[in-house]
Amino acid sequence: MTDTTDITISPDVPLFLLVNLVDHELRRQVIKYILDLDQTERFSPSAMSPRLGLSSSNVIYHFNILKRGGLVKLVDKEPARGATRHIYERDSLLNEHEALLVRLIEEATNEKRWLSRKPSLRS
Repeated sequence: MTDTTDITISPDVPLFLLVNLVDHELRRQVIKYILDLDQTERFSPSAMSPRLGLSSSNVIYHFNILKRGGLVKLVDKEPARGATRHIYERDSLLNEHEALLVRLIEEATNEKRWLSRKPSLRS
């Protein structure tokens, strides 16, 4: 369990933005994958998708949401077998609020498990 006693959020970052960014299982998987990398390590959705067992199109779609949300940033493009591979790195919002994002992911995962055990509570 992550220690949350020192979690703070900048007043200029709306909490609902971070909640919305982790409000999808695939995005939570991608964020957890990125958090397991070194902070300076670069990554691409196309290389990440087979490691996560997900389709490239799904991962790319959710990467674009994470990019618009300020968690990742595009830093390079390189040719790859007749296409273009997009290379990303962690953006400042992810670095600044890593502990809070981890906690939000844990809470979302726990809530999902709890609801799956109590189907009568689903609407």
